[in-house]
Amino acid sequence: MDSGYVQYVTELGNLKNILAQMKIEDIIVLQLDEQLHHMIREDMITGNMWEMDDETLDLALTSMWEDGVDEWKNQGVVIGEA
Repeated sequence: MDSGYVQYVTELGNLKNILAQMKIEDIIVLQLDEQLHHMIREDMITGNMWEMDDETLDLALTSMWEDGVDEWKNQGVVIGEA
């Protein structure tokens, strides 16, 4: 059996166990967080980030710092580095 497949099945089983232990509130927060990140990514990609209010901009920059720049680059966001 392909070791990649075995690892995938193992990780999927672990994910199911983690989700089973989560409260519905935690799952909702994760879904809202993903939606918020999606909207922020779209604003960054389209160049509309400059229209964000201060609180949203702070959230976006903090999230970029926490997630790591590479994660955002992999999702199509162009980030200049000094």
